[in-house]
Amino acid sequence: QFKCTYCSYRCESWEHLIIHMHTHTDKKLFICNECAYSCRRRSLLKIHIRVHHTSKRRYECDISSQKYETFKLHLGKYANQEISINTEEKPFKCIKCDYSCERPECMDTHMRIHSNENLHKCTECNYICEKMDRLKRHMRTHTGEKPYKCTECDYSTARSEQLKIHMCKHTGEKPFMCIECDFSCLTASYLKIHLRTHTGEKPFRCSYCHFSSIRSNDLKRHTRIHTGEKPYKCTECDYRCTQQESLKTHMRTHTGEKPFKCTECDYRCARKEHLRSHLRTHTGEKPFKCTECDYSCTRSDYLKNHMRAHHTGEKPFKCTDCDSGFARWDQLKFHNAVTYWQEVTRME
Repeated sequence: QFKCTYCSYRCESWEHLIIHMHTHTDKKLFICNECAYSCRRRSLLKIHIRVHHTSKRRYECDISSQKYETFKLHLGKYANQEISINTEEKPFKCIKCDYSCERPECMDTHMRIHSNENLHKCTECNYICEKMDRLKRHMRTHTGEKPYKCTECDYSTARSEQLKIHMCKHTGEKPFMCIECDFSCLTASYLKIHLRTHTGEKPFRCSYCHFSSIRSNDLKRHTRIHTGEKPYKCTECDYRCTQQESLKTHMRTHTGEKPFKCTECDYRCARKEHLRSHLRTHTGEKPFKCTECDYSCTRSDYLKNHMRAHHTGEKPFKCTDCDSGFARWDQLKFHNAVTYWQEVTRME
C-alpha cells in the first residue's frame, strides 16, 4: 500500500496517491477552457463541463421526440406510464417455456435453469444466483436473520459491509475523503453526493417545476409540495407532515422532551433552531438585518415582523369575525381575546 506522508491516507496505487497529495496543496491542475473553474481531478472537470457547458437535452426519445438532459431523466418521465410502441417490450423469449425478458443477459441466466447448470434458486421467491453465499445473503431478507453484530452496542445487520460502516461510528473513522476540501465520510455514496457541491451537478429534477437537487431524498420531499402528500402522521393528534424529522420535532410537544440545552444558562428547548436563536442573547450576534434601516435582530421572524410594521405595511393575519388585519400573530391573538371578553361583558 502507498501511504500519504502528511496524513493517515493509504491507497493501493501510486496514481491515487498522487491525486490525494493535491489535497495538501492549493494546486488545481485541471482547468476548464470555457470558464474560470478549476479542480484537482479530471473526473470532476468532466462533470463540470457536462453540467455547465455541453448542450442540454442530449437524449431524444424515439417515441415522443422530446429531448432530455440525461437518459435517466427520460426513463423517470415515463416510469409510471404505459407507452404503446411497435416493438415488443420483452423481445427475448425462452424456447423451452413461456419466460420472456428485455435483456439478453437475463435470458442467459434463465436458460441455465433448463440446462441444469449449478444455479441456486430461492425457495421463497423467483431469485436466482450463481453463488451459494449470495443465496444465503438473499435468504436473510425472508428470515430476518442479522448475524453480524456490533461489539460496542446492540446494532446488528444482515450484511458484513454494513457492519463495517457502522463500526466507523464508534471508531470515528471516515475513510472516504474529498480531494477538493476537508470533507470526509463513511461511505462512497455519501462522498459521491458531496462531490456534487463542487461540480454543481444536480441530477434530480422536479417534473412539476425548475427545482433540482444533488440528493434524491431532497427531490422526494420537494415533490410533496406539489402533490400535497403528507405521509408522516402523529399518533397523538391530527398533525401530518412531509418530513420524518418534522414529525420527530412535533412529537416533543406531546412528550415535553427538550433535548437542546444552552451551555451558558438553564434554557432548554425542543428545536435546534430555537437554541441557535437563544445563544445569540449571550453572544450579542444579530445576523438578520433590515435593508431599509439600521434595525437588526436575532431571529428571521423578528425581522419579518419589523418589515411589516415599519416598511411594507403588510398585515397577513386576518380576523375571521371582522375586517381587522395585523402584522404579527400575537397581535391577532390579543385582538381575539379582547373581542371575546367584550362579548362576555356585554352578555352579563
